[in-house]
Amino acid sequence: MSIGYKLANEVRIGFIKASHPLDVQWHKPLAFGYLASYLYRYSEVSVQITFLDTIDSLDQIDVIGISCTSQDYGIGIQLASTAKKIKPSIITVLGGHHISHLPQTLAGCFDFGVVGEGEETFNELITAIYADGLSVCDNTLRSIHGLVYRSGNDIVQSPLRTPITPLDRIPHPIRSSEESPYLLTSRGCPYQCAFCGSTAFWNKVRFFGVEYVLEEIERIITQFPQNRHIAIWDDLFVANTKRFLKIVDLLEEKGLTEKLQFSFTMRANLIDNQLCRILKRLNVPATAFGAESGSNRILKKMNKGSTVEINQRALDCLYRNGIPASCSFIVGWPTETEKEVRQSFEFALHNLRQGKLSAGISVNILMPIPGTMVWKWAIDHSHIDLENMDWKRLAIYAAFRDSSAGSLEKWIKYRRDNQSVYLAEETLPQEKLFDIMLEYQKHFDHLHDRQAPSRGSSYSVLCNDLEGIHDYDEIEDYYTHERPEVSIGVPDHAKRILDVGCSAGRLGAVLKQRVLDRVVVGIELDTDACEEAGNVLDEVYCVDVESDDLPLPLSSFDCLILADILEHLRDPWSAFKGLLRHLKPGATVLISVPNIRNFNLVKNLLQSGRWEYVSEGILDRTHLRFFTRRELLPFLTANDITCRKLTYIGESSAEDCFTGSGIVSDGLSLHGINPEELGELFATQLIYTCVYRAEEKTKQPEEIIRFPLNHTTDREGVIFGTGFGEEIDGYRWIGPIGIFYIPAASLAQGRIVSFSLLGSSLPHLSGQILIVQVFYNDVKLESIKINDHAGKRRIHIPLHPGYRDACIRIESSAYFRPSENGQSPDYRKLSVVLSELVIEKSKNVLFGPGFYGEDKDGRWIGPEALLEIPSHQLRPGVTMSFQLKASFLNEMPVSQMSVAVYYNDVPINTIVIARQDAPSKVKIKLHPSDRNARIRLVPDAFFRPSEIGLSQDQRLISVRFSDFKIQG
Repeated sequence: MSIGYKLANEVRIGFIKASHPLDVQWHKPLAFGYLASYLYRYSEVSVQITFLDTIDSLDQIDVIGISCTSQDYGIGIQLASTAKKIKPSIITVLGGHHISHLPQTLAGCFDFGVVGEGEETFNELITAIYADGLSVCDNTLRSIHGLVYRSGNDIVQSPLRTPITPLDRIPHPIRSSEESPYLLTSRGCPYQCAFCGSTAFWNKVRFFGVEYVLEEIERIITQFPQNRHIAIWDDLFVANTKRFLKIVDLLEEKGLTEKLQFSFTMRANLIDNQLCRILKRLNVPATAFGAESGSNRILKKMNKGSTVEINQRALDCLYRNGIPASCSFIVGWPTETEKEVRQSFEFALHNLRQGKLSAGISVNILMPIPGTMVWKWAIDHSHIDLENMDWKRLAIYAAFRDSSAGSLEKWIKYRRDNQSVYLAEETLPQEKLFDIMLEYQKHFDHLHDRQAPSRGSSYSVLCNDLEGIHDYDEIEDYYTHERPEVSIGVPDHAKRILDVGCSAGRLGAVLKQRVLDRVVVGIELDTDACEEAGNVLDEVYCVDVESDDLPLPLSSFDCLILADILEHLRDPWSAFKGLLRHLKPGATVLISVPNIRNFNLVKNLLQSGRWEYVSEGILDRTHLRFFTRRELLPFLTANDITCRKLTYIGESSAEDCFTGSGIVSDGLSLHGINPEELGELFATQLIYTCVYRAEEKTKQPEEIIRFPLNHTTDREGVIFGTGFGEEIDGYRWIGPIGIFYIPAASLAQGRIVSFSLLGSSLPHLSGQILIVQVFYNDVKLESIKINDHAGKRRIHIPLHPGYRDACIRIESSAYFRPSENGQSPDYRKLSVVLSELVIEKSKNVLFGPGFYGEDKDGRWIGPEALLEIPSHQLRPGVTMSFQLKASFLNEMPVSQMSVAVYYNDVPINTIVIARQDAPSKVKIKLHPSDRNARIRLVPDAFFRPSEIGLSQDQRLISVRFSDFKIQG
């Protein structure tokens, strides 16, 4: 059969996706866009391409391409059969996951099936169809790799096609102007989860080039100028760290991170503080990852490469860094028990209550997907019968929150009516699983009703929001807000924070958890909230910022938070100026105010003729005044405050009303509005991220700090105790213990405390050796023998900036009994003198000390440190060199340690440092394109503290970084 004259000039192609009406389709398939762009560039024949929503009219279509997964294969067959009835001459082509893994199931209503990556295969097929229609000969079809078709009663499959390399050969996809744009920067995933259809389809991961990705983002901005959010739907966008960082750097250079927000999913084992800092650079409002299960046994069977502990650490890390998170879970795994399912729900419930998970978590019942390990298991255990398969039984597999079912009860009914495949009946009957899901859904709904949504109800919804704009009108309990939209703007280097209007201290508690030794001081007028805040903050004052003198030191805070406070004050201008006296130059100032310019608010005023005051929101009854952007910015500037960033928080309906040149809603129109103003007009809150006296440099700490010494004896110095201690084993008496605390202000990176020790013994004990043990925060550094005639012994200790107040403890041991020297136990005069105490900046930059966490091998990872190289030193041909030397505990049972060296977060070398060796030399060639190069050192100590008699809190191991040079 030949199509004849209709193909004389061009091939008219229509693309449509087969999908179940119950499943929400977040985006149109980008695969069709890639196919279209590839044909337009490389096809030898003329083509006309249409993206179809229905097949009601096929008059202008010669070839219809249908994409579907296995659960929708029955729908795909219906589409093809209907198309053939409407237009018998039409050529039907099937592509997608199902036919790629089950080519032997090609139904008679399909003329061809495209197996695997489709661009080249489909292009060659169209060329053949243009020449011969359906009369194309068998030899021609066999020469097209990646094709399946019918030849008589047989199904013939040509050889598989080699994946396209490089991917940049594929032109940027064509996008419909009606869709919300999303982005694919790679194909495939490096991990091999047993349930993942994507891993099965792509086999291995391939990446589009960095320049290709940046060009596509710029094309999206041009095509969709009103769009401020791009969702990246890679399986794992951060799979290639070097490439990921290069994309982030280029986005920053082009200023795109200031204009756009990005969102993408993660893997729990990759989430750490460093990655969170990069997410903030990329302006990521929230992220998500597949936690999958609360049982380590099930996670292992899933081949997930993660554990419950890793998942928890990832959520803790995101929470500390103020990045909202969502997780998905899978239940109904073969052999899974009720206890293990409950472990998954309890994991989710615990983190929801802690505020570490958004309320819209996704719980899926496992559905086998062809090509996966789970599919093979289902075939082997007779859950799937390919000869008599009703494909709709694979449908309704997604979580009900990602469907249009509306409620869990309806979703369960759909699964029952559909007789959906279930694989864990032997260990957990499906009806029992339904009962568990309904039980926990009540808890989730209760939490959702009580808690303010932090970043939308689910990650999928978040990806469709405009620049992270969210509705906070449903907040019920003001005093329990954690305010993630505010906390995300607090920099990690802010160690002393003043939170005015701290309510119950939830925001401050989050900020304290995020950074070690951070101090948060709160001011709150409500006495009940003030009392509760006192349980979590360092200091809380129940005072009126307008009338009371604040009991706070001047120039002492490096961050001020005014979250929805100014609008409640009678004289906010004077109060604000008074608060600035307590800030250091360079301090961060975060101000959140309600947006009275909100379009819907103004529209309601014009339509109803009155304000409608409420208990919370923009028209809160307690608000005394309002601030617009144009009013507040000049006021900030007049008070030496520079606004670095303005964030809009509010409603998600902006896109629906924007016409390209204005806003039209309910008969009311506002013209002359550009896309930049759209966020403000639909925001309920404006958040200003500012810097106080940005032009002034914060005063640098003194190079040397000297402490006065007490002259309590004829010898200069501080005496640490006198007398003997308790008897040990009936033999010797342990001498006095002395403690010296170092103020937190002196604990700066790269400083060393040094002092001299001198023993003072009884006259008739002249010549007797004393043993002095020196401890730093309860870690014994060394034992020193001090002789009365041996002079002073100089001690150097590198300080750890992570400690609030470091403690140096000195214990002296006298190797004799008092009775052996004619003294009674009550006669005590034995001392150790501390003199010449100095804290100074070391010639060597100190990295550490301190242990981090325990990894899977049971060892403790040493401290991490960062050095940033100024941009003016980044010139072509420049090489940086430095030396590394490790500092070990005497009791350490190892003779060497390794130090990983990172350049711009890419590992470039691992240095092994031995105990006795000279410092190791490191050379790094600098990239002149870097804005500020970053050198990060991560030492690895191959032992547990318990192996050397230390507790987890006893920490001291360091690496010194010296002889730093930058040479041309």
